[in-house]
Amino acid sequence: METAFLRTLSDTDLFAGVRRLVDGEYRTTAALVAYLAEFENRKLYLREGCASMFVYCTRVLHLSEHAAYHRIAAARLARRFPAVLAGLERGDLHVTALELLAPHLTPENHRELLAAAKHKSKREILELIAGVNPKA
Repeated sequence: METAFLRTLSDTDLFAGVRRLVDGEYRTTAALVAYLAEFENRKLYLREGCASMFVYCTRVLHLSEHAAYHRIAAARLARRFPAVLAGLERGDLHVTALELLAPHLTPENHRELLAAAKHKSKREILELIAGVNPKA
């Protein structure tokens, strides 16, 4: 990508460009997670000679192990709770938050916990989880 033109942008245009790109990334991540959920549901990774979604994501899609793990976890959670896709798309939630929250979400509490996780950092998500499931 050629970046020299960025130096010619006004501060206002640079701010707007960053915001537009981040919003696009939110939408793209939500779409990818939705597609991965259906892809795994159909076991299409087997057609590519992959034993698992993780192998497909890392060897065929060339995602990092970290990116693959979090997106697959988010995809599995989205199959259980479709509301997570809207949170991803709006930028309210990130894939790390979803991976951390997944073991704690139930049909009864998922809306409340997803709302409580809105715009939280990983550390804040861990604190939220500790409040929901305090350890002795």
